[in-house]
Amino acid sequence: MKMIDIKNFIENALDREIQVIPFKYNELSNDECIRFEIGQGGSDRGDVYEVIITIDVRSKNPNNAEEIALMLNKNLHHITNEKIGEHELIVVNRRRVYPLYIGVDENERHYYTSDYSLLLT
Repeated sequence: MKMIDIKNFIENALDREIQVIPFKYNELSNDECIRFEIGQGGSDRGDVYEVIITIDVRSKNPNNAEEIALMLNKNLHHITNEKIGEHELIVVNRRRVYPLYIGVDENERHYYTSDYSLLLT
């Protein structure tokens, strides 16, 4: 699975325009953005495998960060039958009911995180 395919999948689940970046924040990252990574590799079950992605949301406004994280939780949970690149998505399950508040960094940006399980073919 390509990172660009996951990036596009996340962007399609958003109700508003926001920067989505893979791996790590950098100097070009907006104060309000979403970072994602593959948190754990896939476990094969024949032709079906599971991929865990971690999505972090950050914003200078703690309410915005929480709102975006909750929107992703709502919009991603239980998505079925979609294409992600060359793969067919069976279902997405969030791993927590609510996003986890991580804290605030030295630039006063607030962080929330959520993990999602993607079952794919």
